[in-house]
Formats: sequence, C-alpha cells, structure tokens
Amino acid sequence: MLKSMSWLEAAPDDFRERARALRKEIRGERGDDLGMRIYSLANHALDESQLVRLARLAAEGYKSGLAMEPFSALKLGVFGDGALSLIAPAIAGTALRHRLMIDTFVGEFNRALIDALDPSSPARTAGLDMALIVSDARVLALDQAAASREAASEKVERAFEQLRQTVEGLRPSVASAIFVQTVAPPLEPLVGSFDRIEAGSPLSMIAAFNQRVAEWAAEGSIVLVDIAHLAECVGLETWDDPGQWHASKLGFAPSLLPVYADVVARTIAAVRGLSRKCLVLDLDNTLWGGVIGDDGLGGIQLGQGSATGEAYLAVQRMALALRARGVILAVCSKNEEANARAPFREHPDMLLKEDHIAVFQANWTDKAANLRAIAETLNMASMRWFSSTTIRPSACRCAGSFRWSGFPSFPTIPRSTPGRWPPPGTSRPSPSRRRIASAPRCIRPTPNAPRRSLRAATSARISLRSAWSARSVSSTTWRARGSRS
Repeated sequence: MLKSMSWLEAAPDDFRERARALRKEIRGERGDDLGMRIYSLANHALDESQLVRLARLAAEGYKSGLAMEPFSALKLGVFGDGALSLIAPAIAGTALRHRLMIDTFVGEFNRALIDALDPSSPARTAGLDMALIVSDARVLALDQAAASREAASEKVERAFEQLRQTVEGLRPSVASAIFVQTVAPPLEPLVGSFDRIEAGSPLSMIAAFNQRVAEWAAEGSIVLVDIAHLAECVGLETWDDPGQWHASKLGFAPSLLPVYADVVARTIAAVRGLSRKCLVLDLDNTLWGGVIGDDGLGGIQLGQGSATGEAYLAVQRMALALRARGVILAVCSKNEEANARAPFREHPDMLLKEDHIAVFQANWTDKAANLRAIAETLNMASMRWFSSTTIRPSACRCAGSFRWSGFPSFPTIPRSTPGRWPPPGTSRPSPSRRRIASAPRCIRPTPNAPRRSLRAATSARISLRSAWSARSVSSTTWRARGSRS
C-alpha cells in the first residue's frame, strides 16, 4: 500500500499532455484556476519525475504572478546527509498535495554542521521559514559496530551532539519549525537475534540515537519526522539500496521517493494547520458489508465471527480514533434516510452511533451536491478540508488507508512547535473562544439534516488541542443557530 500510495488515485495517463497545456497557459499568462488544476493533479500517485515536473510548473506559475489558490508559500531548507538535490524537488512536488508551495534551499552534501555554525553562510542568510535535517547512519558512523558498551555510548553521543549543534546553529535563522528525521535501522544483522541486546551493534546504536531524537522532540525543541518507522513499514529489504548509496548517496531506494516525500510534506502541513478537518463516510460496503436497503438490518455483514464483518469494524474503529483526535465525521450516502440510520440505532455490533456523526446526508441527491451541503453545514468554505472514503475492506487492509488520507501526523501541535504556536498566518484564540468545543456547533440546518442529528452534533465535544491540531475550529466564535420544524 505504501509503495504504491494506493490511498491516492493512479496518475492520469495524459499527465504529460496536461502538464504541457498548463505550461502554455502559464507562459501565455492565461492561467485561470491554475492553482486548483495543479492541486488536482498533485492528488494522484505521481512518480518522482512527475512530482518534479509539477513542482516546476507550480513555481513558474507563482513567479509569474498568476492566481495560485489554494497554496500557501514557504521556504524550506534541506540539510544533512545524502543526495539532497534528489530529495528536495520531490518534497516540493508532494507538498502541492497538501496545499503548500515550497521553495527549497538545498545545503551541500555533508556540510550541514559547517554551514549552520557559520553566520555568513548561504544557509544562514537564505531567509528560511522551516528546515529539514536529513540524517543517515553511514555518515553518522553508526553503521559500524562498537567494541564495548562504553564505546557504543560515545558513538551515539557524538552523533547526537553533531545533530544538536546543527539544529542550534540553524535555529536563529529559521523562522518556524525545524524538522529532524530518525535514522533507518540496518537491514543486515551483526550477531543475528542478539543485535537487540548487544549495545555495540549498529541496530542497538541506531535505536539509542533515535530514542534521543524522540526525547528531544518530546521536549518541544524540534519536530520529529519518523523515517525509521516508514522504513520498517515498507520493509528494510525494500528500503535499503546500497548500490544507490554508493552511486548517488541517496539513503534509500529511488522508488520510495514519493512516499518518503509525502511523509515529510504531511508533517510540514500539520505544523501549518493544513490537515484535513472532516472525514466523509459512505455506508453500504464501507461501514458494513452489503446494501442496507436490499439486505435489511439482519443481512448486512458486520461484527465478530467473519473476516469481512471484522474488517468493517476496523474501519469504524479507525474513524472513531480520528474523531478522538478532532476530525469531524459526516455521512454521505445514496439511501433512504430511515434505512441508513437503522444500523446506527439498532445493530448490536455497530461501533459508530448517530451521536458520532456531525452531519448525516442520506438521500438520492448526487454526492457532489451532498458534499457541498455538508461543507456549508459545517461552515467550511471549501471541500479541501474533506477526506472521503468508499473503501471495500475485503482484504482486511481497509483501515490502513485512513492513516494516509491527509489527517494530522501528530495530535498535539503546540508541544511540537514551542514558541512558534500558532503557526505563521494564524492567531491564538481569545479566552472566550478557547471554550469552543467543536466545529459541529455551527450548523445550518438543511432539508437532509434533521434536528435530531443537529442536537447530536451540538453535543459532540472535542478537546481544544485536538481541535486546533485538525484546525477544525474557525477563527471566529461559532454560534449554534436555531432551526424551524
């Protein structure tokens, strides 16, 4: 799933032709809705070359002064180990998917510490908004075994101190957050299963280094980008490519550049408050198996006892986990409303209840119109804050795609960006607004949103930090509006 980025649509067959058409419009200064069309293209599973091409198009349009909504611009410095010139363009192209127009400044290979400590270096005078530190065990000398526990501790401390000096050197010249990667563990063992208990093994030293970085991030000094976890998810055999390292100093297989860049870009977007606010769920063959209008309450597949029924429960658990983090849940389904609500009210294995759903749209109107109605009901000016799903979880991998749909990469942004909260371009809520609980309080009734669902939505409470994390709270005080029976 990760390597293919299956939560996105496949790249269009006519990508090259569409890119050429966009370039002609940019050079002719006729780019109507240029930003939205680039954003639409970016929301596909693009390969490295397509990402780079799209990033160049967006940068050209931005420099030409054309309208580039919905993007916000920032300058990102990329420093550290490896082929940074290959990494930076992929990050810039992927960031378009997360509504960011990133201009990258790329440091020279293995000169991050030198540039960070020199006040006159280009890195210190580039006017960076954010910075990313890319680390590799081979450059940090953590890929070779240590002779003793003391020697291993010294190597870990030396590597961490080098990283810390780089960050502290850059900090005065970076306006906002500094992102630091964890280091991917080695593929090949030193002493087999004893690597985890042998302090001098590369596996143990890298684990100790990553733990130091995680503790540093927990203090709020940096923002963590857990590339080690990504490497383990895709598989270390897939991640590791020694030939590529020797040829170009790229720390992982080139085929994984798109998913690597997506992890980095989504973390940056979370800090900027650009994560999705609302998850819109279909019902039939998404929250349960079968069609409720045809199969009835007793005929749908849901619950323990069958692989399919348990898979649909996994979807509901993931939706509830996202709601606990501040993401609003809504329903959009072509169904009779009474049939659609029946499982929420009466099915004994249904985890999602009506109270969990902020807006319930079940009718025979086309889904595009229903999505617009949900956006208006939640007082969201644009559906860019939405993520919708019609997952078929027969392979029992249904819930995994939720994690990669653009929701916050971590739940507590203020702790992750100390002294930089709120992010640039936002404002801290006044004391009266800190009592705001959740976006569903500002609901405008529609013909398809009965009063009982509005009362349920009004009673839904989301913690302030989770709400800020998902950016589901408006900058103005929300007022519950009355409805007419």
